[in-house]
Amino acid sequence: MSSPTDTAVGMFSVWEFRFVGIAYFVFGSAGVLANAFTILTFMRESPIGSPRHILQLNMAIANLLVCAPFPFSGLSSFKGQWLFGELGCQLYGTESFLGGMAATTFIPVVCIEHYLASCKKDFYDTISSSTWWTVAMLCWMYAALWAILPLFGWNSYDVESSGIACGINWLKKDASHITYMQAMVITYLILFVMAFYGLYQSRVYWESVQVKADPKPDAKNWFTERQQAWICLAFMGIMCIGFGPYAILGAWSALTDSTTVSTLAIIIPSLACKASSSLYPLPYIVASDKFRAAYLGYRVSEQEAKAN
Repeated sequence: MSSPTDTAVGMFSVWEFRFVGIAYFVFGSAGVLANAFTILTFMRESPIGSPRHILQLNMAIANLLVCAPFPFSGLSSFKGQWLFGELGCQLYGTESFLGGMAATTFIPVVCIEHYLASCKKDFYDTISSSTWWTVAMLCWMYAALWAILPLFGWNSYDVESSGIACGINWLKKDASHITYMQAMVITYLILFVMAFYGLYQSRVYWESVQVKADPKPDAKNWFTERQQAWICLAFMGIMCIGFGPYAILGAWSALTDSTTVSTLAIIIPSLACKASSSLYPLPYIVASDKFRAAYLGYRVSEQEAKAN
């Protein structure tokens, strides 16, 4: 395992590392709790009718996994070095990357599903719940593939330049790293283009003269179609904010000849992912009073769910 001080510049002081440790615990705890409450709300109240809840439930689980390993990086931050050895580094990197790849896969797939439910309703109604569970499983397998491949030599996990967390070795310059990054960017670019195209077509559909009014929410779906469109758009925005710093870091490391990076630059992407993961329940909460009440622990009766 390489020493982080060999590739980092501007190493933090003891108090700066402690501040980062506190941030890991705050953002990580908030992300775990926020997404755990979302999962419980979906399981207890079913605010979105079957099969539309399937992908969104799995998305919340993926976001929870993004934040789940925060105690390891948080404790390491207080000591200013990675505390859990080589095996712990590989496990931490794999779990974190699995959560991140799953989250960034489910979000555009949810947007595509919304497009089908809005603009291709006749076709969407023919798709069974078992089919959507299969889609969810394929998303997990896709994310797991990217997370496991570094363990078998296509790229690698290592202690980050900050010295307090483990992840993809962004500053590696061999063919393994470059081809891994290129393949990942191409596949995700295709997925994101499809998602944004679906959202755009949904917007065109709802603004067309053929659609007189957005159907009101009911007991089966607490959100109107327009609200679900805005929720999907909000998800994409949060994802760009949370994972954008990693995208910038990856592009910077691939396009420049530098083999060093500042401690601050390597810490920001990790904290941004965990901080943004706690924001995903907000679009639901803002869009629906019933969801907000259920999220805060109040049971919503069928009569209340039908109320406008």
